[in-house]
Amino acid sequence: MNFTRLIIVLAAIALLIWGYSHFRKWRLNEEREEYLKYAGVIAETQVAAELHRHEPDSFFIARDSILQKYAVTLDEMNALESLYQGQERRWGELWFYVDSLTDSLVDHYDSLFRDAADDTTKAVDPE
Repeated sequence: MNFTRLIIVLAAIALLIWGYSHFRKWRLNEEREEYLKYAGVIAETQVAAELHRHEPDSFFIARDSILQKYAVTLDEMNALESLYQGQERRWGELWFYVDSLTDSLVDHYDSLFRDAADDTTKAVDPE
């Protein structure tokens, strides 16, 4: 009888540990997806602002397209500060993702501009 109780208690403990571990992984994945969504909007909007800095109408079109791509509203982005208010760790993680994505986007656009410049040079100088 005591052995059966021990087995049941150990099985319950193992089940609780597995459940906690599974829930924690699920929650971390949810948090990461949230960071990537908001970070993607911020990073792409920053690059769009730079690309269209002298064309405000083009920027607003690009911004609206970015918001639609990530299924986020402008009000959600404006409320982001209050969402993370007092949560410095979460702010830091969000801006880590923003920084990484921005670097990737800048590298991508830089290579596109270089390729376009090379193509233009080849068209002018047939050497």
